[in-house]
Amino acid sequence: MGRPGPGRGSAALGPEAPDAPDAPDAGGARGARGPLGRWLGPIAGLAASAEWVRWNSALRAGEPERAYTIAARALALDPTSPQGWSTLGQHLILDRSAAVMEPDRARRATWAKAGLDVLRQGEGRSRDPAALALIGGDLAAYLAERDDLDWPLGAPDLLDLAEAAYLRANAAGHPQAEGRIERIRAFRRAAGGAAGDAGTGDPARD
Repeated sequence: MGRPGPGRGSAALGPEAPDAPDAPDAGGARGARGPLGRWLGPIAGLAASAEWVRWNSALRAGEPERAYTIAARALALDPTSPQGWSTLGQHLILDRSAAVMEPDRARRATWAKAGLDVLRQGEGRSRDPAALALIGGDLAAYLAERDDLDWPLGAPDLLDLAEAAYLRANAAGHPQAEGRIERIRAFRRAAGGAAGDAGTGDPARD
């Protein structure tokens, strides 16, 4: 199904890889800001934008642990922004789980899961959950095509996650979600049929 197209929050990282971060805990219900965000009030969004500039600078300086601390602070300042959740989630999946940056297959899967977790949490916090669900579905489908990471339950599980994300996007009213659902179901039917003809049991590998 191909590599997803949304823009990446990418930057070169140093050779020392920290443990994959947990999904940042921005706390509270949808739209609720952290204490600092509430104190800053209407300028919290501007403060969060400044933090994302610092995040990118930290990545470029080869300081990923500091970058992820900055990202968590930015999300706490303005958890309503879908761009923040998308930037971090895509970075973890497209950059940190890439073979060129993480030599260990199991750790690539850990980074990828962290990215999907970030996007899922963002669905519950941002003002555009449909967009984040669609991105999460695209990225899960992309991960299902990769053969260079050890996802615990394999590609079929990732396809399940992709379809579930598309269903959430559709329920939230995303105009492209229905087409994605039809596409991934057709893909799975065709791949399953091809696998059956070939006598294999993995419909996502053909």
